[in-house]
Amino acid sequence: MRLLSFAAREERRRQVVSLRRRSWRYEAIGAQRGLLGAGVFDICKGYGREGAQELKDKQGGRKSIMPCSTSNGWQPQLPYPW
Repeated sequence: MRLLSFAAREERRRQVVSLRRRSWRYEAIGAQRGLLGAGVFDICKGYGREGAQELKDKQGGRKSIMPCSTSNGWQPQLPYPW
């Protein structure tokens, strides 16, 4: 699924949810859309939990732990002065 663009992935997820609403089985949806049944289940579970917001891709990359010292002049304090 990562070979698709962001918009194509979101559209595929919308189609999965639409087919599931029409009472299709997970395996049948997976065969139709080129996914595993477990992947279809995860999409539907996320949609049930978060709604339409879950169909969009999340921000990738690492999460910043500490603010960068160059962004606002903040310098982290070390526990020892030496």
